Amino acid sequence: MARTLISSQDRLIVALDVTKKDEAFQLIETLDGLVSFYKVGWALFLAEGPAVVSEIMQRGHRVFLDLKIPDDIPDQIKRTVAYAANTGVRFVTMNATGTTLQVAKEAKGDSRLQLLSVTVLTSLNEQDLRALDMIGPDRPQHTLDDFIVWKAKYSLDYGSDGLICSGDSVAMLREQVGDDPIIVCPGIRPLGVDHDDQKRIATPAEAVTNGADYLVVGRPIRNAHDPRAIAERILEDIDCARQ
Repeated sequence: MARTLISSQDRLIVALDVTKKDEAFQLIETLDGLVSFYKVGWALFLAEGPAVVSEIMQRGHRVFLDLKIPDDIPDQIKRTVAYAANTGVRFVTMNATGTTLQVAKEAKGDSRLQLLSVTVLTSLNEQDLRALDMIGPDRPQHTLDDFIVWKAKYSLDYGSDGLICSGDSVAMLREQVGDDPIIVCPGIRPLGVDHDDQKRIATPAEAVTNGADYLVVGRPIRNAHDPRAIAERILEDIDCARQ
């Protein structure tokens, strides 16, 4: 993927992690002319239904549908992914095994929908994965980095177009998977901003310098006294990293 062709403005995805449509569109209006890409997760999707996705796109914005689609029977995966593709959303997240990814790839057809596989949530760290017995000396993957690389390669082999990973893992992944896969980074925090529940974070500049294509930012913008000013600051950081 020619990452240098993506403008700074297009790289910023703002997470609409709210449960009321009015709140979502108030933020969209506040960021008008500055942000054109929004993430819709389960909270807003369940509260307001698919219509909210259509309304965001009708206003000229792109949508990243963050549903982390899990394993299910092939028929349900086909219907879900085909529906997402037909809505015109750009990205949808998957958190599934290879068979499900293969079905999803077939279901999206030649649409512009891109399937993004979650590697490890940014709210989890190495200690958490050890506690869950996902990594360790007696497991195939000994460390967090081992697991991230394994999950990334596995997902791409089975049809994912890209990956979701923390900004501090991007450089490592680029070395392992190359430049072609899309990499989207949540857990982005400008300097001096509260980390909230995120355990593995990066600044906007760090993530882009490491090779990220897109950055997802929610609470630092949404909860700010001046959301527009924070968004402008993030875009400036992205600009600096691209120079």
